[in-house]
Amino acid sequence: MSFFNESNTTDFDDEDLFKAAEKKGPSWVNLILIVLVVVMLIVTFWNVHGTRGLAGTVKNLRSDIASLSDKVDSLDNFINSKPWEEVTPPVTEPTIPPRVTERYTTVNLNLRKGAGSTFEILVVMPKGSKVTVLEEGAEWFKVRYTDKDAKVFEGYTAKQYLSEKP
Repeated sequence: MSFFNESNTTDFDDEDLFKAAEKKGPSWVNLILIVLVVVMLIVTFWNVHGTRGLAGTVKNLRSDIASLSDKVDSLDNFINSKPWEEVTPPVTEPTIPPRVTERYTTVNLNLRKGAGSTFEILVVMPKGSKVTVLEEGAEWFKVRYTDKDAKVFEGYTAKQYLSEKP
């Protein structure tokens, strides 16, 4: 038995082959469709994989934005509290140093620790002693006195026993 049965064979000319091929469609179109499907699957897989990474990035960005929002709120509160107004010292008039004058004792006079007769006596200044007035009060002056041994005392004396002249 032969593989080719001569009764079953038909002769085709080239024109018949092209017509048969046109009815089936070209095979390269099928190949292009398969390649496009594969490419679409790869792109879809890549996008899904990238979306998972993108989701993590978005989560991190949301956390960063929330942190920045808290910092902005904190800065707003700081600015609105105006802390520099609390730190600024009040404006004061410049102090004028007290006028230092010299006076003389008119009697043997007690130099005391404080302005009043109940305070301890530091030294008794002899009549005619020279004192430097540091502060003037209504009844008592704060003075500096140097005795004959060059020891310096500061204390208070009654104003009524001091004179501008020796």
